[in-house]
Amino acid sequence: MKRSAEDARKTKQTILGSSLGAFEEHGWRGATFDVIARAAGLSRGALNHHFASKSELLSEALQFGWSEFGDKLFADDTTSASAAENLRVLLRRYIEWLQDDPKFRALVSTTVIVAPQASSSGNAEKSDALTTWKNQIEKCLSLGEPLAVPRDRIARNVVVFLQGLAVTAITNPEDLPSRSELVVTVDYLVHGFLGSGLTSQ
Repeated sequence: MKRSAEDARKTKQTILGSSLGAFEEHGWRGATFDVIARAAGLSRGALNHHFASKSELLSEALQFGWSEFGDKLFADDTTSASAAENLRVLLRRYIEWLQDDPKFRALVSTTVIVAPQASSSGNAEKSDALTTWKNQIEKCLSLGEPLAVPRDRIARNVVVFLQGLAVTAITNPEDLPSRSELVVTVDYLVHGFLGSGLTSQ
């Protein structure tokens, strides 16, 4: 019986989602096609039918993951009239998702840790994702009060911090802020990023 285009699409989405988990768990070298095929519940042949190389799979998996999470991460509630509140919402959401959502954690881990180990296309995917983060953060900051520090510098620093949180979520997840400390920790971080940068104008 011939498979439908819808069946093929669903199989490909299963592969893309499963590959992110495999990349997170096994790293670039350890996540072989055999490992990824097992994670997706498919044969190696089925995986090869959809993807000619692991680099191609990584690139599409990152695009697939960020198409699902990108708009949610920078949702409408990060576009208020307060730069501090926008950054507070973003940081809280990012930390909570790292702690609670295995799909998001796998996506961020693959973006920040695995992609740089891959080919130049993997590095390009990471660069694209992080450039998008920076641009979205700058947009969040541009809607609020005047800042003495250039917004692009604040955004770069926040992106560096987000990458550090991703590494922590994988290597020492117990070091992420607990639920009871999250609000205070995020307030402290926002003050660190913006506190001295707020003008009195």
